[in-house]
Amino acid sequence: MNNSNKFCKDYEEILDDHFEGLLNNDHLSIPGLVVFAKRGQEIYHKAFGVSNLKSGKAMQTDAMFRMYSMTKVLTSFIALRLYEEELFELDDPVSQFIPSFDRAWDVVVDCPEGPESIDYKSILTGESQNLNFRRKISTEPMLIKHLMSESAGIEYEIFSEYDSLFGGGVCDRNAGLVANALRQQLHPQVYRSSSILGADITLQEFVDTIGNAGVLTCEPGEFSYGHGATVLGRIIEILYEKSRGEFKKLSEIMSALLFEPLEMEDAAFFLEDGDHRVKRIPTLYGALLNSDGVTTKVAEEQDCYPEGTKYLTNQTAHFSGSRLYESGDTGAKPGSSSHFILCGLLIHHGYWQQARLATLAMRQRLEDKFGFSVKAELHASEFLGRNDRHLSMARNQRMKCALHAVGFLRNRSDMVALRVIIEKRVASSDSYADAWKELLETARAKIENAEPNSCTSKGIIVICDDHRTAPRRFLLQSLGPEMLALIVDQPFGMDSRDSQFLQLADLLAYLTKQEFGPSIGFSDNHSRSVIKRGRALFERNPK
Repeated sequence: MNNSNKFCKDYEEILDDHFEGLLNNDHLSIPGLVVFAKRGQEIYHKAFGVSNLKSGKAMQTDAMFRMYSMTKVLTSFIALRLYEEELFELDDPVSQFIPSFDRAWDVVVDCPEGPESIDYKSILTGESQNLNFRRKISTEPMLIKHLMSESAGIEYEIFSEYDSLFGGGVCDRNAGLVANALRQQLHPQVYRSSSILGADITLQEFVDTIGNAGVLTCEPGEFSYGHGATVLGRIIEILYEKSRGEFKKLSEIMSALLFEPLEMEDAAFFLEDGDHRVKRIPTLYGALLNSDGVTTKVAEEQDCYPEGTKYLTNQTAHFSGSRLYESGDTGAKPGSSSHFILCGLLIHHGYWQQARLATLAMRQRLEDKFGFSVKAELHASEFLGRNDRHLSMARNQRMKCALHAVGFLRNRSDMVALRVIIEKRVASSDSYADAWKELLETARAKIENAEPNSCTSKGIIVICDDHRTAPRRFLLQSLGPEMLALIVDQPFGMDSRDSQFLQLADLLAYLTKQEFGPSIGFSDNHSRSVIKRGRALFERNPK
């Protein structure tokens, strides 16, 4: 940028003083910010403050910020792109596209003398209260235009909380609290606190939890800031598949219709683990408020909520952990399992070829018997977690494929399944490296205790599809030459599409995960049978 394109010096100094002042304002304490302004060809682009208060790292002009509810705007934009293709009308009922919404809705009404009551734990104060309420049947249909205008009746509870705490009049103070407590009661695996945080489920599954609960905070058409854009995102997925003949997730559709055409290279729902851009994401901060709602202190976001409550966001949610849930609205915490799970296969290098040929033969049987191609990736979360229509296979058939694959491993003496399970809330700060260490130590113990000339007596191959640098760094710096000598294959940097072994390890990890928190739709007889078979495999080969 040359000097001729900059704002004039006097105007630039006025702007500098203004934004510097924001950093020291008692009522709006901001650790750092980036400002970009353009008038004609004149450009103002500067960073102020810090991206991390503890380190004092200066904010940079290329910092990547979380968009939160501005995602709503982008979701509506994508919807309007499809509207231009005449794929829907703004007055179309939502139930036309989402079967779980084809129902009579209960509008929750705050009522101290109401016939029903439910317990609610505040995410702002940590205090529990019993709320009385009544229901009335909605008389208005929910239309697509309501999803786009924050008037669908699916309110965020946080705004009810703020409204109640500070005496506003934006909404029915307790209706949002009651509605979300009812959803939590029906779907505890998704609504893990009273807060809507999502879970490791698809957008379709999450939207269906709203439909299954069947409760609104007001009639459609009335203002109710909430999950309308989430539902709109699911409709976008449906319309895109109908018009293009292939299923894509909301994030993929948004990339294809918006990010790529506009060359928005740094726009994404999530960054991949280990992405070099992660270091450009500032630390999340929040304000500690006094009883008047005035800022008393700025602290890291998770420290702004009472101990034992769920906070709304997460420092690392956008570049680590779950990749399944996409809200289309707030960018709130995607959620993840309460356990960190790592699975691998122990295979002697001398048996590698026979194990590979046997695995290929097993996959050929899946193709012959169930129509699941040898060339298709057995990616467990997609294969089992939702109804992937592009697979053209009934879900019970896919479950049978999984049973067959687990049974195959159970009958192989040359392939030993390993797993590590770490409870996140008691894990160390470096739980990822700890999991790797435990996995490899488990493998070494099996090797040392193996019978002479057995398949596991001389060396191991560990499978991982993670591209993060943690495995490489940990292996090279922490294990030492003795442990490294046990590893035949590289345990990092491999894509699951390129390895049948890795796909089997991924299947075992997914089934293990379902033991601790089943996904929506993963609790029927077929699912339980697969989980039980997978658990038995590890019980045969205990840690």
